[in-house]
Amino acid sequence: MLDSTGRRVVEAAFELVIEGGLDAMSIQAVATRSDVTRGSIAFRFGTKDDLLVAVAMTLFDESLDVVQRYFDEHEPTGADVIDALSRLFAHRPAAAFPMMIAEALRPRSPIRVGYARFYDELRALFTARLRSSAAVRAPEVLAVVILGATLGINLQQQIAGGGIPRRAAFAMLREMLEQATAPDLRT
Repeated sequence: MLDSTGRRVVEAAFELVIEGGLDAMSIQAVATRSDVTRGSIAFRFGTKDDLLVAVAMTLFDESLDVVQRYFDEHEPTGADVIDALSRLFAHRPAAAFPMMIAEALRPRSPIRVGYARFYDELRALFTARLRSSAAVRAPEVLAVVILGATLGINLQQQIAGGGIPRRAAFAMLREMLEQATAPDLRT
């Protein structure tokens, strides 16, 4: 758990990532933005990679909370997993997801393990939700398909920028999920 200074540093680093990508997140830029000394940042977080891990883990934990809150507030329908993702991606922090995913793909990325943990927890949340809302043949596989499609949409967003119709892609994904959970496809 971060204290108020640590949280300020992570928020400043996060804003820099959103504004200019991972390269914009230098220790000096974070120190300037957060009004915390470089020495204090180094003491609290260590290296730039350690700070990146803190930023990523904060993003991942907050994202899981957004999805869980959505599920707690809504009845299971099957397609609601797409609605939860839509809510997640409507939040400003989600702007960093494409960059974090691209970073996690690097073989020696400092956030690779954290992203894998996040993905596993999100997949488990989706699998449980699909199990409770629709009798699909393989909720575990459907959760992987949904997350894979989401990953693809986000990577395309990173590569092509604003040219990707993210809302339309999520609407199509929701439509496909509704068809997959239709009574004639249930076991």
